[in-house]
Amino acid sequence: MEFAAILDQQTKHTFKDMTFVGWSGRVDPDGNTYDHVYSKRPFNDSSYSNAQVDKLLDDSRATFDEAKRKDALRKAEQIFVVDDPARVWLGFGAAQLLTSRKVQAPPVYPDQIIRFQLMSMAK
Repeated sequence: MEFAAILDQQTKHTFKDMTFVGWSGRVDPDGNTYDHVYSKRPFNDSSYSNAQVDKLLDDSRATFDEAKRKDALRKAEQIFVVDDPARVWLGFGAAQLLTSRKVQAPPVYPDQIIRFQLMSMAK
């Protein structure tokens, strides 16, 4: 099946097979979690829904206290990794960036997203 068709079916929550999809990750764990496991969010391909997880994710967004955010995210994670068997996290790769000597490379961030706006020609 063409990848675009798979994505269309995943968005409509009608895809019934297994896929391997990459995700760059985000520096803040909220970006790796909220849209993927919160009920009715756009990247929640498995249609996972758990009111307790939703509340914990909401709690993590309601405070600037890093320890409280971490605690709420960890508690949510401990639930959904067991509760959502349709989602399997296979692994995490190391960030790699190759450039030319003619290019001033941007800093490498843990989320592996290349910030092209920070690149320039070397002097």
